Amino acid sequence: MAIVTITPQSAASVPVPAVGDITLFSDSADSFILKTKDSGGIVRPFGVGTADELATTGSPVDVSAASPPNAGDRLRANTAVDASWAPDFTVTPIQVGGPYAAAFDQMVRVNVTGAPIQVDLPAVHTSGQKIGVKIIGLATNAATIDGNGNTIDGAATLVFAANPINDYAWAILMSDGANWMQVG
Repeated sequence: MAIVTITPQSAASVPVPAVGDITLFSDSADSFILKTKDSGGIVRPFGVGTADELATTGSPVDVSAASPPNAGDRLRANTAVDASWAPDFTVTPIQVGGPYAAAFDQMVRVNVTGAPIQVDLPAVHTSGQKIGVKIIGLATNAATIDGNGNTIDGAATLVFAANPINDYAWAILMSDGANWMQVG
């Protein structure tokens, strides 16, 4: 992995890049905020641009100058032209019963003390997307994580059985682009 030095400069001094590319710079005229300039000469805060522009950044870049507001936050795309700092995981309200359709970057908290629950993973996903599931109490019933047509480490489901060994159990699942892997 390469680290690229980001030079402080004014937006006007940054050359217009080739079509399909963007240039990352630290804007000396605007509190050294990380910005990009696209092939149309448009300057935006870093992480904001069209999907095509964001996909052409090339080598990894050290963006430590753009510290997140809270420890653990990461830059998350809100739309194809907007991004913001957000927590690594969004914690859901406690789920009881089910099934529950999990969304990317959620930490799904499940209560299985009164009934079993099934958490369905998204059927369509791309490499690197992740979902967490956490039993918040005693595992008096099963918690089943369903791959929704995809596998989880080769199986259709991941089951935390009703068993004291699974009290407060958790799993972090990450997509490999085709199926899910338990990575935590």
